[in-house]
Amino acid sequence: MSELTDEMQRKSILLVDDVGSVRSLCKGFLRELGFERIEEAVDGKAAVQYLRHHAVDLVICDWNMPHMNGFELLEAVRQDPNIHDMPFLMITGTSDVERVKQAIAAGVSDYILKPFKPSQLGFKVARALTDSQHQSAARMEAAADEPEEAAEPTAEQPAAAASAEQSEQAAQPAAAEEEDLDISADAVAEEQAAGKN
Repeated sequence: MSELTDEMQRKSILLVDDVGSVRSLCKGFLRELGFERIEEAVDGKAAVQYLRHHAVDLVICDWNMPHMNGFELLEAVRQDPNIHDMPFLMITGTSDVERVKQAIAAGVSDYILKPFKPSQLGFKVARALTDSQHQSAARMEAAADEPEEAAEPTAEQPAAAASAEQSEQAAQPAAAEEEDLDISADAVAEEQAAGKN
């Protein structure tokens, strides 16, 4: 089980939800867990604007919102080269397995079903931040292990091919972590049942 550390609690979180009472509740849960650096956005568009100008360590986002929903925000984050590897926790009120699979395919770090308890949110946040640290360390380690000439395109290997190969190698740790995330219908149903207790 992932534990929250002092270092994690110093991380900045962007909380994105169009319902003010839900943002307040989540913010209260996060403060109860020891987080102090919590910012808010009312929808995906406001979140994109915030992310363009502020450094954030984790996004916690509701799926259903007007203007730009959580899935669209997730796609925007994953397509932005400056923040593409930012941990992203999706909040959803539905146990629709297809929706969960869609989010995982788009690169969500984890998801949490409403309603949830502070301890459940804390576990998911700790796991997302821990996985993010492991991915960063793995990427740095992989970069250190690569021979220098492999990073430079050669005459036989055009720049675009070299870039694609490097992107594929960087994506391998993320793909391995997707396999660890249980998205079966039983797992979603169990999580939903646990949230009601």
